[in-house]
Amino acid sequence: MSAQIRRVLQRIGASALETQFKLATDAWIFRAPTPWLFGCRQHYLVSEAQKADIEMRVGAGCLVALALMIGSILLLTRTFVIPCLLLIGILRYLYDCVALRSLLSDAPQTTERITFADRLRAKGAMFSLVGLTAVLLGCFFWLYSLLYLAFTDGEFWKAPAGVILLASLPCALFVFFGAILWAKLSAPPSNNA
Repeated sequence: MSAQIRRVLQRIGASALETQFKLATDAWIFRAPTPWLFGCRQHYLVSEAQKADIEMRVGAGCLVALALMIGSILLLTRTFVIPCLLLIGILRYLYDCVALRSLLSDAPQTTERITFADRLRAKGAMFSLVGLTAVLLGCFFWLYSLLYLAFTDGEFWKAPAGVILLASLPCALFVFFGAILWAKLSAPPSNNA
């Protein structure tokens, strides 16, 4: 495999795994995927070379999944697109579990964990404070306009399930970006100032 393809796959994998790595004193802590929906994830100490290999394998899986998703959107009817996209997402996640198992077999496990707050802080580093505030305000006004239209019409409880699900989307986005904003504001000040 050429060095350029390896770099591209590694970049794709790095963006997919940005919240799953944390720098320790002499290695990286990696939060490994697990095939189980609930439960604790194993954390491993990996070297810089192992980190690059993990990112490359996950990047390859992301690239194949993206090609399959685009193909399913273009080739399938509307009825089958959403189940097919869900299946592709599940299969990609299971691929990550299997593909990384051999890489992590020699890596030592660690008791140090990557917490939910650590992952939120990593996401918060991607956004500016103004950008997060703008997204939160946008979600709030989106939800407000949906609820205003539903209640002024007087038919909110007779609305189809799609409208109610549509109203839950800005709520979920508001909670997600609100948690990122909370983690960003509660993070200790950086030493780079």
